[in-house]
Amino acid sequence: SSDRKFVLSAVILGGGRPAAVMDGKVLHKGDMIGSYSVLRILNDTVILKGPSGLVEVSLKPLFSLGGDLP
Repeated sequence: SSDRKFVLSAVILGGGRPAAVMDGKVLHKGDMIGSYSVLRILNDTVILKGPSGLVEVSLKPLFSLGGDLP
């Protein structure tokens, strides 16, 4: 499958323009990431529009409380 896997590490809301940090880049609505454009930025999800349609990328926590720490 040619579907790309995106990593959403942060969503920044408020202060005017919502932003999302995906694959280490700060993105706003309308920005491109590869062949995908940012359609919407929600509380914990970014919706991308790409060649194969819409892709929903959910926020992945960098760490999880309750798991075993090294």
